[in-house]
Amino acid sequence: MSAFNICLKPSRWYQAGLLLLAVLPVLIMALTPAPWPVLLLLAALCLWFYSSWYARFQASHATAQLTLQQDRLHWFVPALGSATLCQGGVVSQHMLKLCWRQDNSQHPAQLWVFADQCSDSEFRALARAVNQCNWPGGC
Repeated sequence: MSAFNICLKPSRWYQAGLLLLAVLPVLIMALTPAPWPVLLLLAALCLWFYSSWYARFQASHATAQLTLQQDRLHWFVPALGSATLCQGGVVSQHMLKLCWRQDNSQHPAQLWVFADQCSDSEFRALARAVNQCNWPGGC
């Protein structure tokens, strides 16, 4: 397998899902009759929800660059260094879950990659690598 240079750009699907999720608490509060104490509690929960939502929304604008060679990943942006793919990845038509372990760490990391974040050939290469790691004796 040859090496692939992959540039992951922000996913429009993920950002659209986050925007739809942002509307949900407002709709629930507007359409559900509740007394004032319950509404105040819900407003406090909404503050927590929107603060964590905003952090996810800002993180969704980040790009990543990596090189994939067989079961090895080398991250350039962000500069995470080398890693090895590990079992636990999931592949579907529209997204995949990339699981890897840094060379200097025993803890696995994961990243959801949507199909619109990279070209079709790059997405297929990532999917192929994830599937090969999930086979018995693959990685």
